[in-house]
Amino acid sequence: MARSYGLGRGLSSLIPQKSDDSSVSSVSRRTPSRGGQVETVGEKANYFSAQSVRRSKVDDALIPFSSGEKKAFSKEGSVQMVAVKDIIPNTQQPRTHFDEARLEELSLSIKQHGVIQPLAVVARGDRFELIAGERRWRASQRAGLTMVPVFVRERMDERVKLEVALIENIQRHDLGLLEEARAYRKLSDDFSLTQEEIAKSVGKSRSVVANRMRLLDLPVEAQRALEDGEITEGHAKVILGVENLEKRRALFELIVKEKLTVRQAEEKTQEISVRPHTRRSVKDPDIVALESRLRDALGTKVRVTSSGDRGKVLIEYFSSEELQTLLDRLKV
Repeated sequence: MARSYGLGRGLSSLIPQKSDDSSVSSVSRRTPSRGGQVETVGEKANYFSAQSVRRSKVDDALIPFSSGEKKAFSKEGSVQMVAVKDIIPNTQQPRTHFDEARLEELSLSIKQHGVIQPLAVVARGDRFELIAGERRWRASQRAGLTMVPVFVRERMDERVKLEVALIENIQRHDLGLLEEARAYRKLSDDFSLTQEEIAKSVGKSRSVVANRMRLLDLPVEAQRALEDGEITEGHAKVILGVENLEKRRALFELIVKEKLTVRQAEEKTQEISVRPHTRRSVKDPDIVALESRLRDALGTKVRVTSSGDRGKVLIEYFSSEELQTLLDRLKV
């Protein structure tokens, strides 16, 4: 039976925690049998370049280990110094964009303080593949460092590499919505995980995972616009509320062309049609007014249909948090 890594607790179990610096080995030097430059370091090693570590606005450089790093390396040895050139990026890295301004900020912090937190790597022949800490690795290169501190693991399967990289990115600095969605989809497609299993692995609710993955059903143009910040997640939810791809594309184009707010986009959903010559039924103005009042009162999309003295009220929500807010407003 495959070992359970328990990543649902966050990344908090990969690296051993001790009350002092005894987890860092005494100073010694060695060269791995397969090549690659490695040096174990003592508790006073020079990568702790500041005599007293101060908080920087770049929290990545100074906060405690991410829980993913602690999880992956709880059974492994001490901190080692490894040549920057011997490290390669994580093949399962979900992040495709690294903010240049934040990298430069982190690089300046590393020049001043050194790399306070070791990177997490797995042995790959005579090199080391990053599992967690790619931003620190990239910033270290910018800062001109030739050696960086790492925790080395001999083996790690592809699923766990993806999970650790995903959770580390979520905890340290939010992934883009679509980067997160693609990572969830990869866990689902490549490793046959259900949404419930993915949610437990990454410490999210199933509804959050489902809503993120649903973003991949947006038209390609809308996905690009969401990544570029041209539309918001709220716009995306409204677009996904339309029944087919062509109508979704038409609504997206209207949102961009007229610079619609989310509320305005919701109102336009009733007008969208890809068959302009098809006669549309006109909705009762009283029903439209009632929907507007309910939407304002409940803070979410509401549809009302009626037939004689009977009808339906459909209240939509897009996350577990929105559902809880709705229940609170209804005092259920």
